[in-house]
Amino acid sequence: METDDSPLAEISISSERLQAFSAKLGRHRNLKHVEQILVADVESVVNNGATVPYSKAEIEKLLHVYDARERPVVDTQ
Repeated sequence: METDDSPLAEISISSERLQAFSAKLGRHRNLKHVEQILVADVESVVNNGATVPYSKAEIEKLLHVYDARERPVVDTQ
């Protein structure tokens, strides 16, 4: 992933981008029947075929949104 040192609070993500991220990651989880996914794999899943790829900072923020919703999907190992 590209390096981006922006604090998560400063990163603005549109609701459309959030929905697209959620849909793409959700489809992958349902298709592969996985409950957890490695952080390293999230980038390739959500950026595969994306017109505008997600940056590392965007992915981190979006994963925090998932965590805040108590929907853990990421295995940090």
